[in-house]
Amino acid sequence: MTKCSDSEYYVKQYSLESYELTFEEKVGGEDTDFIKAKDVEQNSTGDLFALAYLNDGQFNLRTFGTVTRSLSDIQKEEFNINEALGLDTFTMPIS
Repeated sequence: MTKCSDSEYYVKQYSLESYELTFEEKVGGEDTDFIKAKDVEQNSTGDLFALAYLNDGQFNLRTFGTVTRSLSDIQKEEFNINEALGLDTFTMPIS
């Protein structure tokens, strides 16, 4: 996880053998004022990953593997926690 700014993070994976970048996805961007992301979790076999993050009061859960996807594919698969639990978007983290 790499923080670019308060509105943009990148998830990057590198090969342990060649040290080459094998995967990259952007979280946030131009239409975002504030993003808070911290940890990427992985399953026991290390082939599936999850990232929970806050985007301007909107909680999301992004799952991914090792193949970089298009923005439209990411948006189709991302889980909207606020919608599922009936939460408003007035939540902000304490630094």
